[in-house]
Amino acid sequence: MGNDLTIIPCVNKIDVAGADVAGVKQQILDLIGGDRDEILRIGAKEGTGVPEVLEAWWRASRQHPSRLTHRCGRWCSISLYDNYRGVICFIRIV
Repeated sequence: MGNDLTIIPCVNKIDVAGADVAGVKQQILDLIGGDRDEILRIGAKEGTGVPEVLEAWWRASRQHPSRLTHRCGRWCSISLYDNYRGVICFIRIV
């Protein structure tokens, strides 16, 4: 926030049995402020909310085009599941 970066607030692992989504949302609000409805919910095991995160990233990058060295024309992603770390996603944006 001190570097004038756009923060896209997200709650991850919403598909885990003991997820405390409301509590984590409140922690985010306490930390950075904002609007509760703007906090995205992500469940990477089933892909829940992933398109919304990419759309939010695209909107944020379009608001600050000078921050992009080149216009992003395509992207690809590969993900894998690790029993200890959860879903690991590798995204390349060209």
